[in-house]
Amino acid sequence: MATKTNPGLKKKIISEYNKTPGKGKGKYQLVADKLNVTYWQVYNTVNARVKLDRSPRSDKGESRKNKVNDLAATLGPSNLKPEEFDTLEDFLEHQLVVSARDLSKRKYTPDIRVKLLKEITMMKSKLDKTKIEGWISKPEAILIIKIMRRLAPKLTDEEIKKIYAEEYEKIQRDLE
Repeated sequence: MATKTNPGLKKKIISEYNKTPGKGKGKYQLVADKLNVTYWQVYNTVNARVKLDRSPRSDKGESRKNKVNDLAATLGPSNLKPEEFDTLEDFLEHQLVVSARDLSKRKYTPDIRVKLLKEITMMKSKLDKTKIEGWISKPEAILIIKIMRRLAPKLTDEEIKKIYAEEYEKIQRDLE
């Protein structure tokens, strides 16, 4: 029965391996027999598959990151505060740009990257709808936008604003 590998035993295994002549499997087995440990304990210790102390493993690169559950976890720090923007929509648009930049800088697995891109796109479309509704600021805003989009689906948000402003001015002139 082999003993449990502890830091002291690992150091003994490494020093004994360095002292023992030979190469390959035979050398691992000689050290294992001499120290009363298994072949795999020697092999894993010598090939740095186990750490000699509690320090992070330098041979493994970056530590694994937790999976990203939502976009808020990926947002990098922004130097600008919400008070520095004129409207809430401007601040949210800035945050979307910051998160898109962060998405291009960091390395993500393809599934997480696709998920984050979908969330950014969805947030951007909701923000655009909110901007239009806020700009029109009428209870019928959603109805007006849907009718305009049904009649001309290729209209951009700017064109909708322009058409609405022109028609609103005509109605104001007719009322006067």
